[in-house]
Amino acid sequence: AMINLAYVFGRQKVWREAIALSLQSLSIAPEVETYNNLGYYLYKVKEYDAAIKSCHEALKLKPNYGPALFIAARTH
Repeated sequence: AMINLAYVFGRQKVWREAIALSLQSLSIAPEVETYNNLGYYLYKVKEYDAAIKSCHEALKLKPNYGPALFIAARTH
């Protein structure tokens, strides 16, 4: 449920709230999509190092995950 709310905030471009909810969700259950979305939200607030780290966490769970590769590449 928390990740869904984070997604809604992300769609509304309320990045900081989306980041906070994503972090809470990851503390409960680390999932590739959540790490990927968090990477995107961090990218949008120009926290590039944290965005790359989040994308790398997604890639640990699912190597060659296209969306995470794309976000990580955009931040370099």
